[in-house]
Amino acid sequence: MKFYNREKEIVTIDEIVKRSKKKGQLIVLQGRRRIGKTFLMLNYFQNKKFLYFFVGRKSERELLVDFREEILQKLDLPYLGEFKSISDLFKFLFSYSKKKHLNVVFDEFQNFKYVNKATFSDLQKHWDLNKETSKISIFCIGSMFTLIKRIFTSSKEPLYNRASKIIHLKAFNLKVQKQILKDFKLFNPTNPKDFLIFFSFLAGIPKYFELIEDNNLQNTNAKKVIKKLFCEEDAHLQEEGKNVLIEEFGKHYDKYFSILTAISTGKTTKNEIYNYTGININSLGFFLKTLEEFYELIERRTPVLEKKTSSKLSRYKIKDQFLNFWFRFVYKEGHLIEIKNWSMFFAYININLDQYLGLVFEDLIKKYLIESNGLERGIFNFDVIGSYWRRKSVEGDNSEIDIVAINNDKKTVLIGECKLSEKKITQKQIDNFIEKSNALKRVKKYEKIFYFFTVENISKNKQMLLKKNNCKYLSLETIFKKYL
Repeated sequence: MKFYNREKEIVTIDEIVKRSKKKGQLIVLQGRRRIGKTFLMLNYFQNKKFLYFFVGRKSERELLVDFREEILQKLDLPYLGEFKSISDLFKFLFSYSKKKHLNVVFDEFQNFKYVNKATFSDLQKHWDLNKETSKISIFCIGSMFTLIKRIFTSSKEPLYNRASKIIHLKAFNLKVQKQILKDFKLFNPTNPKDFLIFFSFLAGIPKYFELIEDNNLQNTNAKKVIKKLFCEEDAHLQEEGKNVLIEEFGKHYDKYFSILTAISTGKTTKNEIYNYTGININSLGFFLKTLEEFYELIERRTPVLEKKTSSKLSRYKIKDQFLNFWFRFVYKEGHLIEIKNWSMFFAYININLDQYLGLVFEDLIKKYLIESNGLERGIFNFDVIGSYWRRKSVEGDNSEIDIVAINNDKKTVLIGECKLSEKKITQKQIDNFIEKSNALKRVKKYEKIFYFFTVENISKNKQMLLKKNNCKYLSLETIFKKYL
């Protein structure tokens, strides 16, 4: 697959490399697996001299043989002796870079933990002694997000506070996702639901788009891609959730998997998760906090305008769209995979997909609003965005608002409702929607702008109905044509 986007990251890397010609730079490139960290590095350095060291889980001696070979191939040296330790390698790199500028990439840097635990202390020592006088950029890439994060941000680790820059690589934005699907002949602006389905499981992850190309799935449709990547013998994404997370979670992976499955199926409060998983309520708090703060896989959401620290209405959400899809459909229905009943497995996804897409559409619209916030192509500028809900047992079911975006400076608030189909837009729905906004008492005096968001363009009759009630409307189809 060709290289897409990453312009901001390339500018940042270029600035760092320029600075490294005067003073050493230690850079961490982190992000979840399959996000394209190595691809970014190789693309940036493709026409530049650099050393690429892949840190496999080998013996130290074997790695040093590999590293020496890389140096001999890339650097013009009259002689290079054997390295007896990783520390010797660092000593050579810093010594060389005092005379000539050097770019170095360590891929899977966290694996040094399994090769020689002293490596991190050795790098700290050489870095502290030589960073001011060496012309070197050292890029440390890690696919185990939590481990690479701990190595450089934990105060107990030798390399704490040593990184000159930490770059967190994230998923592609909506505009890039649209462009890739367009290049693959999988994007049809008049069929925006297909884009919504792709968004629900590809999640802007470069490697998953690449699998479409690898499996010759261009010019097909979203459901055929799902069938090929999930619902066949040895399908590429069938084990992906396990591949991404089991090593991260370690021996408690089963509990974490149970919690993530609960959240993916709509059990989003602490009590609902407890009832679904059966995990001791006291232990559950620890696991939820770890998933949120350490692994950064879930977020605890509270109604907009409520204080997160004191709210008793918290709900948990899986941040990664792919993992949400994987736990909802693949892990939850793993028994169908075990018995290799591919037709039933695909049918299960097909039957339940529309219900699932309702929540995904809300996430997509929020993502669009955030990505266009402050830009000319945006429909509303805001400083706060979220959703609103109350206790159903007290207030009744008519209490949830999908999107609330607030501009405190201009004292305006966008109140949005997301509907997969225009059929659900009725006078009664509009009345209920407007009535729900009265619960937002802290912005009671703000100007209210009511929006209905739909997947496809809505009919003229529904447009007239909304205008009659002073409601605006925006479809995903229109977003594609005008804003992305």
